[in-house]
Amino acid sequence: MIRASLDVALDLRQGVYAHLHRLGLDYYERNKTGDLSYRLTEDIDRIGEVIHKMSQQFISCLLQLIAIPIYMLYLNWQLTLAGLVIAPLMAWLIGEFGNRLLKLSRKSQSQISSLSALLTEVFGSMRLMQAFAAQNFKKQRFNQEAVHNRNVRYRAERLKALQYPVVGFWKRSGLCFCFSSGAGKLPREI
Repeated sequence: MIRASLDVALDLRQGVYAHLHRLGLDYYERNKTGDLSYRLTEDIDRIGEVIHKMSQQFISCLLQLIAIPIYMLYLNWQLTLAGLVIAPLMAWLIGEFGNRLLKLSRKSQSQISSLSALLTEVFGSMRLMQAFAAQNFKKQRFNQEAVHNRNVRYRAERLKALQYPVVGFWKRSGLCFCFSSGAGKLPREI
């Protein structure tokens, strides 16, 4: 499966690269070089990783998704129903955090590509920049991009730090609800 996912990533990378050569000059005026480079390298590698993980974990997760609810119903149908009431709430909560993290990750990725494009631009025109004494302007621009990148990453990390206690609280509350709703139904033969 690793080989297949790497082959898919290679085919995708080659296809995207060939497509980039067919685009007009106006596309390159609107998009940054660093962003294109990042997408052609890191983003396609991430797609290959997702394909590998999905193929590796799909069958075991599918079997668990079928077998565990059947076994739970066999053990205690009341407790299973209580769990099924709580599961959508937990899924929604985790999904909300996931969507917010995804938005912040995209902003962070955009900032990294802007920073990379700026570095590529500066390093490619260093002689010209020194000839016109534009170093201070470029330093100021780089510092602004770096600070903005740090701020976006900080927001993402702060959201992650908030996610763990909130989801953990609701998970434990759900467990307490399940046990309290099923406690009267458990056998007393202990």
